[in-house]
Amino acid sequence: MQKTLKLIVFFFLLTACAASPAAMPTVVPATATSTATMLPPMPIDERLDAFMEKMPVRTPQPREALPSEGVVEFRILHWNDFHGELGEHVVDGTWVPGAARLAAFVKTEEAGVDPNQVLLLDAGDWYEGSSFSRPSRGAKVLEFYKSLGVDAITLGNHEFWFGMPRFYQIASEAEPIDILSANLRREGINNTCSDQRILSPYQIYELGEEQGPKVRVAVIGVSIGNLEVLVYNDAWTTGICFQTPAGEIINIYDQLMETEHPDVLVVLSHSGLDEDLKIARDLNAAGKPVDLIIGGHSHDWMEEPKIVGNTYVVTAGELGRAVGEFDLTYDRVSKSLDVKWKQEIFSACSPEDPNTLTFLEDTVSATLTKRECVLPNIKNPAYDYLIDMPAISESVGFWTLGKGIFPASESGLIINHVITSHEREYPYGLFAHAPSELKYALDGKYISFITEIGINETACGDGASFVVNLDDREIYRSENMLPSDNHISLELDVSGGKVLTLRTLSGNDMSCDWTIWGDPYLVKK
Repeated sequence: MQKTLKLIVFFFLLTACAASPAAMPTVVPATATSTATMLPPMPIDERLDAFMEKMPVRTPQPREALPSEGVVEFRILHWNDFHGELGEHVVDGTWVPGAARLAAFVKTEEAGVDPNQVLLLDAGDWYEGSSFSRPSRGAKVLEFYKSLGVDAITLGNHEFWFGMPRFYQIASEAEPIDILSANLRREGINNTCSDQRILSPYQIYELGEEQGPKVRVAVIGVSIGNLEVLVYNDAWTTGICFQTPAGEIINIYDQLMETEHPDVLVVLSHSGLDEDLKIARDLNAAGKPVDLIIGGHSHDWMEEPKIVGNTYVVTAGELGRAVGEFDLTYDRVSKSLDVKWKQEIFSACSPEDPNTLTFLEDTVSATLTKRECVLPNIKNPAYDYLIDMPAISESVGFWTLGKGIFPASESGLIINHVITSHEREYPYGLFAHAPSELKYALDGKYISFITEIGINETACGDGASFVVNLDDREIYRSENMLPSDNHISLELDVSGGKVLTLRTLSGNDMSCDWTIWGDPYLVKK
């Protein structure tokens, strides 16, 4: 099938896209690799041959299973669709935190644990897409990732936007980072995919404390099928094609399990959330399940993992604005994996790594406007905060009421963190999925009700409105607010009131209409 025809068909299927070295987890070697050097100009097929000679594809290596004893704790930090956003700035109205905040968070999470207990993964679209990365054509981002200690990356469509020769050069210079793809193939005759792999489909990592038991983790890289079409320029993807991701995982699954004996299987995917869920379903239906699918491409935000069978599917926003974090415990005796996940969303108050700021001085202009850090409110003992008051009644459209922290799901997968939105933290705030209704007894003891109102900026719904009633009288009603709207400060007279009712009225998608009452309190007579 010609690529032009594939573009027409695929368009309807998906329209979405995009310091000192850190210690690395133990990588189990498979084949020797050569030190990458800059490849000389040559025809594209010869350049591909030269690249593949320097970057031999990993083949399964027989090894014994690890001993069935002990418990291993380890951590996976992941992000996606970084798009080379090295510096703090605002693009199309979206605040981008910059690489220094990403580096500071990674270093904090690595501190206090064995270096071999942490795995850093990127789910693609990592080095192209910003004014910071284009002058070096991705080299500055690669240098940053090496200093950060990134372990593995899968391929996004933007990896090819500097052309195939540049992709080959970046990939050949990436060591010790593993660039993985199980479904990238050399193009065969008549624009079909051949059976010849270009990159290693997976890598094996053994994690755990230096003197303790280990867990063997296989990370498999995939991208959405026909990814080359999403590059939108045939000249940039000459000689390559992408097969169906689930099918390629199934093809290598049995040999991987029987020869390498991994304990945990992770798919690192640049396919989009919907496609990742389909991959999970297809693998489960084929009897080839994986433990985690860590995704990118669709720039989705999540509050908790999606679960398909026993497979946890996650993604972490975009542009370095967030990092997903798995805290995992593997019991070698029962061969069971305990999974907890949270997402760190950066704000202007998030610390910046000074070494990274120094590293970026020649790339990021000092004249760029930096967003001001706005600290959370400090509780005043003269006021009564609703978070401390028992409600007469409360109802929310989904999950439970969040009090100072985002609510955990019933499955307990989320490690709770402070309610945050629009660069503000609300440690005494209330977080409710609309529609919601909260009632509090005032008994005539208060004169003012003070709060901020707004929609969490990562919400995916169509907004919600806020209503305040005093007894049977409506004293405030907002217009429909969207996630992009700035929060509104309210001060309302509640003198003589007996009952305060706070309501949020949802649009059509109650699971994403995430409303916030920002640190609401009452002023006494």
